[in-house]
Amino acid sequence: MIVLSRLRRRTAAAVAPLSRPPRLPDPAPPGTPVVRAEGVTVRRGGRLLLDRVDLTVRAGELVALVGPNGAGKSTLLKALSGDVGADGGGTAHSGSVRVFDRPLPDWTPPELALRRAVLPQEAAVSFPFSVADLVAMGRAPWAGLCGADADAAEVAAAMDRTGVSHLAERRFPTLSGGERARVMLARVLAQRTQLLMLDEPTAALDIRHQELVLSVSRALADAGQAVIVVLHDLGLAAAYAHRVAVLSEGRVAARGAPADVFTAPLLSDVYQHQIDVLPHPRTGAPLVVPRR
Repeated sequence: MIVLSRLRRRTAAAVAPLSRPPRLPDPAPPGTPVVRAEGVTVRRGGRLLLDRVDLTVRAGELVALVGPNGAGKSTLLKALSGDVGADGGGTAHSGSVRVFDRPLPDWTPPELALRRAVLPQEAAVSFPFSVADLVAMGRAPWAGLCGADADAAEVAAAMDRTGVSHLAERRFPTLSGGERARVMLARVLAQRTQLLMLDEPTAALDIRHQELVLSVSRALADAGQAVIVVLHDLGLAAAYAHRVAVLSEGRVAARGAPADVFTAPLLSDVYQHQIDVLPHPRTGAPLVVPRR
């Protein structure tokens, strides 16, 4: 009860600056397109980063974006989330992105924050917030839309799911890289949106916590959320994704179920390295093994 009381106070402080809350989102039924990209092209500084990319992600599925370095995975995620061009780096793009069957530019930031949550590759935190305070910030879009008890419960559940409850009183700068990554994921989960976008959430994690993050992501998708995750580990993508999109040189080279898409010829060509694909002896899921 003491912990919940502290979470209520911290959450109330985090969401207090917001006013005039937007309308609550309507949940999309399973199978409904949640985000749809058509002909998305992105250029930066004269370089083509994405070339006429089409992608649809539906409620109730986890889609993994995979491919070699520089293939356009993170750029595509930014285009889908509305963050392309936010850095002021001369980014230009064409094509269209619809979120919940509405053009992405038509959403206001507060409306979008209730519908999609984004975990970037790097998230800078300038002040020594405690873990509980930082995760509570994920509830800011819901200010005025639900009570303090509901906010505190969401924060507690997010920390529990990511295994950081025991770190609640720790200051963020004192955490290890893997602990920080899980805390930032907890903040995104506390936002409680139907569309979840994760950019390399397992990059700083050990095997146990990689499996934890992907199992949580898959469970959320199975419960009706739409999850898009950028991954380098093809084994994790094969084990947890409903569908994968393989990017190569700014284009989608293949898309579909991992068992159909992860073939030795395709992956060897995309990654420019000889790769073997074998069935897992217990699950049958593809095991991707670089040839040595």
